[in-house]
Amino acid sequence: MAVEYFLVLLFRLFRWFVNAFNPLRLLDMPPSSVDEILSSKSVSLPTVAYSRDWRQRMQHVLNFLSKENPKRMTPFGRWLSYQTLRSQIDALKSFESIPRKFPQVMLSPINRPVFILGLPRSGTTILHRLLSSYPNAAAVSGSLSQLGGIRPDDVCKASSIDDLRKRIAVASKRFGFLQQLLFDSGCHVSYSHHPVGVFEPEECQTVLNKYLFYTNFPFNRGRDFIDVVVGYRELVHRAYEFFKRDLQVIQSVFDDVDQSRFVLKAPYHTPFTDIILHHFPDAFFVRLHRNPVESASSMASLIRATQAPFWEVDCEEIGRECGEVIRCLTRALVNQTLPAGRSLDVRFDEVVRDPVAVCQRIACQIGFENTESTTRKLTSYLREDANNRTKAGPHKYTVEEFSLNAEDVLRDCNAYCRKFGV
Repeated sequence: MAVEYFLVLLFRLFRWFVNAFNPLRLLDMPPSSVDEILSSKSVSLPTVAYSRDWRQRMQHVLNFLSKENPKRMTPFGRWLSYQTLRSQIDALKSFESIPRKFPQVMLSPINRPVFILGLPRSGTTILHRLLSSYPNAAAVSGSLSQLGGIRPDDVCKASSIDDLRKRIAVASKRFGFLQQLLFDSGCHVSYSHHPVGVFEPEECQTVLNKYLFYTNFPFNRGRDFIDVVVGYRELVHRAYEFFKRDLQVIQSVFDDVDQSRFVLKAPYHTPFTDIILHHFPDAFFVRLHRNPVESASSMASLIRATQAPFWEVDCEEIGRECGEVIRCLTRALVNQTLPAGRSLDVRFDEVVRDPVAVCQRIACQIGFENTESTTRKLTSYLREDANNRTKAGPHKYTVEEFSLNAEDVLRDCNAYCRKFGV
């Protein structure tokens, strides 16, 4: 434990040093073009890299990280964003190379996945954690989303699926250690109010981001997400096609995932239910709802806390983008048409009042068995979560901090509020 604390302290000193003196400007600057970053890898290009839309989105990220990028990003944040981008490309290539070498993984069906979607900060995370605790549920963890940080060359050297599993296990330990350092170098408040962890259930947007590039840690651009929704429909189709393949790979190389139903979560799934049903025709949807003003301001507060170590935050800009995202998602929810009997709507106040009861109701609907053992596990997690939140202190925020006009947001989201009773 003492060694871990020492390393965290060392990493924080490294962050301070980079921000103060910016030595990385001479060492590891982001390339200026997509071809440059892809050609630096020895393995063949992934299929999606030939897509014009994918290259356009990736070039957008590179432009943002280039020497002309806004000065408000700290040198450490810029460096970390580039490292994250590189790891995403490695993961993309690893996911691509596994089915090529072991085509049998594509025979693994993804049966009746459960998608948790809705407005951000509406209880999606806590329900994802609770539902993932059921014995017949499987979730994509932080390590699995990048396949444990395994390198494409490791895949090429694997002699069998069993050998590949051993290599991934070794890579996961290395990946987990490095990721935990990054988490600890950030903001504890943000992680206590939106739990993250290398070996814990993670949002699907991390997996999808390899293909869509609508977010890139440590900056989260709401405008970029809306740009994808409006202008990149074909790329979204391809992203979910590859997302399904990624799930098949994960299901094939991890024993504890085999024969389980995936529980998949991200508010950013919300505008794409028709595309999800195209690739997962037997999917079930749990939709979470909250007052749009509360959702937007809570989302803005969390993004501010997450960005603070890496970015000179602009609360007005964050509020404006969060408001746009909420309007986009509420429009999608109002216009959605889902198969009869394969969706369930839950309000945020229900989750706050009794999350176990809500979870048990969902479990009955989707065919998960409610047992005493599972109930104890859910209660234990909630107790631990409450302790973490208490240590971090209350999550305080106001609409005014982010220049959000509550009346404007409610007026724009009026149809949503009336339809779902929030």
